[in-house]
Amino acid sequence: MGSLCARIFGGRNTDPSKPEGPSTGVNPYTIPIEVTEDFSEDAPPIPPRPIVHSPPPTKVDASDNEQLQLLKPIYIARNSYQAQTADGISFDVGDEFEFICNTDNQFFKMRHLRSAKTGQVPKNSVQLDPDTPIRLGVTDKGTIERCLFKYNVLFSYLIRRSENKKNYVLSVNQPNPERNTLCWHYLIETDPINHRFYLSLEEKLKHKSYSSFSSLVQDPDLLSRIPLKEPISKDFIINKDELWKIDYNELALGHVIGRGEFGEVQKGEWHQKNGNVVMIAVKRLTVVDQALSEFERETRAMQDLRSTYLVSLFGTSIDPITHEKLMITEFMEQGDLKSYLKSQSTAISDHRLMQYAGQTCRGMAYLEQHNYAHRDLACRNILLTNNNVKIADFGLSLLVTNNENNDIRRIIQQQKLPFRWTAPEIFIDTSKYSLKSDIWAYGIVLIEMWTKGDDPYPGKHPEWIRSAVQDGIIHERPDTCPKNIYDQVIKRCFARDPNERPAFAHLSQILNKIAI
Repeated sequence: MGSLCARIFGGRNTDPSKPEGPSTGVNPYTIPIEVTEDFSEDAPPIPPRPIVHSPPPTKVDASDNEQLQLLKPIYIARNSYQAQTADGISFDVGDEFEFICNTDNQFFKMRHLRSAKTGQVPKNSVQLDPDTPIRLGVTDKGTIERCLFKYNVLFSYLIRRSENKKNYVLSVNQPNPERNTLCWHYLIETDPINHRFYLSLEEKLKHKSYSSFSSLVQDPDLLSRIPLKEPISKDFIINKDELWKIDYNELALGHVIGRGEFGEVQKGEWHQKNGNVVMIAVKRLTVVDQALSEFERETRAMQDLRSTYLVSLFGTSIDPITHEKLMITEFMEQGDLKSYLKSQSTAISDHRLMQYAGQTCRGMAYLEQHNYAHRDLACRNILLTNNNVKIADFGLSLLVTNNENNDIRRIIQQQKLPFRWTAPEIFIDTSKYSLKSDIWAYGIVLIEMWTKGDDPYPGKHPEWIRSAVQDGIIHERPDTCPKNIYDQVIKRCFARDPNERPAFAHLSQILNKIAI
């Protein structure tokens, strides 16, 4: 477990002279998968409510010192309507709309959620919906999770747009022990023919469709599978600079489970105000300067990057006595993958290793989608719990499309390389690290997996490795590695030209097709 947290903290072995080394009556832990959209059908008439045409103001995407509000005004159709003009929208009773602006005395400009069309809607045909579960003020997954934590009601929920803006997501404060997560996210798609919403990834629910989000969250069949208590309050507002802060008094810190170059990691418990107790790993920064910049860069990256296959940041805190910065992440019970593989007395099955390879690849595909290069992908930075793996250690991660990262690149250029995982182009210019360099490292990770965590290029000095890699010599196939995995996946990661290496998204498709 010590090596687990050395990796969480950044104790990199890069010395060239050394080897690299509540009771709801339902099961709250159903396992779905997240990502993104859905829509339409006639509904019974809605009882009349007072017609309100002045929506409350919203403030979204505020700076850190301003307020973050999840709610955007949602209106609901009081009757069906057939558009009379090209810029009008036809709709059915019960349809939901996102308010855009007030155009004149007779019409609102709105976005029809079922069809995604934007146009003119008669004011006397719609009314503000005070009970809507829809919160369109924020799309960012990490921000949504922190809002659910801050709201502090188990099984509270909201419906938001997905981060790619194409679909919708039902986000729930729903612990999932099997995947070691505190929130779960259910993809809602829209049928392109009838414009009805459905949960596309839920096997026992995807046959059901809904004409509105309100009907979706009230469906008895859905509630028997997904526990929903209450939507996060429409009045919920928080300062963005408070969003990721965790009260130090909620933390119970235990023994040190790892030390790194810049500090230590403790196992602990997070006692949430709703009574829930969560096992955590707490990274404590004990030195400053360069360590502080890496610590802050890793924190920012983990706030932005939220995936089932990445270790999750819960928040940050400050020790009131020592004033040291603390990073609170999920605790991965089985430690780092390298140590786990080496500790096994018998060989792990190819089926299980393929599971690890696939989950790692999906995690890297998520980073790739968001243009992040990890820069230190290795089994020591892949953590394990409940036999599921997640990628950790984002201290050296880099937003590769951001031109403002020149300072980070200069720091990276001065740091020692993990030789055994380094692509040939990086030996020439360390500032040229790219997503394709991560692909090379992933090939080495697979070598590690099929050699029970042994160092790649066993017995070879780092300088020999540098020379060999630059000369086009690639790591040979381990005896225990199936030939089809080596030929179809690993060798392709080792293409000398970075542009000839496949993308992680493509590798994930290949892995799904390989029979073991």
